[in-house]
Amino acid sequence: MIAVGAAGAAFGANPSKLPGSLKFWDGVIYSEQDQITKKEISDSIDPVTGKSTKEFNIKSGQLSKDGSLEIDDKKNEKTIEFNMDGKELRLKFHYVLKSNKNIVLPNSEEGYQLSPIPNSDQYLIEYNGSLYQLDIKNSKITKVLSDQVDAFEYTTLKNKKVEDLPLAWGERPYYSPNGDYLIYYSNRNAVKNGGGNGQLWVKNFKNNNEKAVYDGGFEFAGWGESSQVFIRDNNKLVEINLEDSSNKVIQDNVALETLVVYPFVIAPELGNINITDMKTNETHSINEGVGRADMLLADPSGSHIAIKNYPDPNSFDTNILVLDDLKNAASFKKISPDDGYVIDSFSWVDSENLLVVVIKKGTIEQSSYLVNINELK
Repeated sequence: MIAVGAAGAAFGANPSKLPGSLKFWDGVIYSEQDQITKKEISDSIDPVTGKSTKEFNIKSGQLSKDGSLEIDDKKNEKTIEFNMDGKELRLKFHYVLKSNKNIVLPNSEEGYQLSPIPNSDQYLIEYNGSLYQLDIKNSKITKVLSDQVDAFEYTTLKNKKVEDLPLAWGERPYYSPNGDYLIYYSNRNAVKNGGGNGQLWVKNFKNNNEKAVYDGGFEFAGWGESSQVFIRDNNKLVEINLEDSSNKVIQDNVALETLVVYPFVIAPELGNINITDMKTNETHSINEGVGRADMLLADPSGSHIAIKNYPDPNSFDTNILVLDDLKNAASFKKISPDDGYVIDSFSWVDSENLLVVVIKKGTIEQSSYLVNINELK
């Protein structure tokens, strides 16, 4: 077991660190493939078989009682068989036990994407253009979406070929926080019109109804009250009511990184970050030290926002701005990396601790730090 730094270690003060890239996921911290490991796996590919001889050993960890970060190799492994389109397939999963729940760890090598299902010990799998439910305890994988909805049929879509257009029955899923709604992208309408823009679909678990609620591609921005979801469509921020399928444009000319933490819209632009309260229509701005915002992430409670910031938009140097009072845009803290490093990514462990990944300049060497935002100045 390896331990890293007390949770209060300050960035820039030689904090304890772990090599590689660490992320927080569904209650545990895990190691993802860092740049060095990816290169080693790529270099180990046998030119005859096309398979790599090096495997990635995923690790997991958690915060200990004294606030340090503990990482170890202990994990369980399970291979589950399921039927997909008449064929028996097998997928491998790694999982750890925490608080009487089997936490399944992301595994990019298997080609699936995982999402925790709210208020449940199960997971949503995005795999091969459709969505499945994983019950790791009982070793079951089942379909989430119906094979036929109105005039659309799953088998027809799978047999359809459109040049240069991958067809998906369901992908890019997002569960509402209460678990009542599942939104996802589908371009099943290409069977009829041959187009590729696709649609935003919703599955309502209160009545098991599935329907398209918005035409065109989208990027998820956040959830609102009750049945409202916010998306970005090109440069527009759009609110959609998942019950009656109505929609309205909330803001024009918003950046791709725009985030909604209801009732606030956090909209970055070059040299500025605007925070709008949708209930009062009041807008506050941050501009001091802001260059180009590249990544916005809310903590689990929605009370803090971490923003990856390039103070000089023409430089690779980065820092993190932490907003801890969305009603007062002047209130924020800053995390700066040590000299010779740039911030690569970050993830919230809880509402106090941010797990930060940095890259040493001129290399592909990554390290991970734990930062307690309450101890930042």
